[in-house]
Amino acid sequence: MITLTPEIAKQNNSDPNSVLILPEVKGVLVTKVLSGTAAEKAGMRRGDVILEIDNQSIISAEQLQRKVENGGVGQKLQFKILRNGREKELFVVSGQMIS
Repeated sequence: MITLTPEIAKQNNSDPNSVLILPEVKGVLVTKVLSGTAAEKAGMRRGDVILEIDNQSIISAEQLQRKVENGGVGQKLQFKILRNGREKELFVVSGQMIS
């Protein structure tokens, strides 16, 4: 996942070789969803932009990581995401990281 800003999105979208058109918003872009993770089980997809967790705006990948880590294992988190120009809610039950 990476931090997404309107400036980063504009730069990406102006590149004729870009494989993905990004929304010009602040949030966190999902670049990969690992198999068997809580994110995959909740329906998260590559290209989703995470806007909020539990009604708190998320503007950086670091902030998202802290929010998930501070929640503890087994907590149900409400994610507001942007997918294909539409807002959607997903519920992710945090799991223990596998190394």
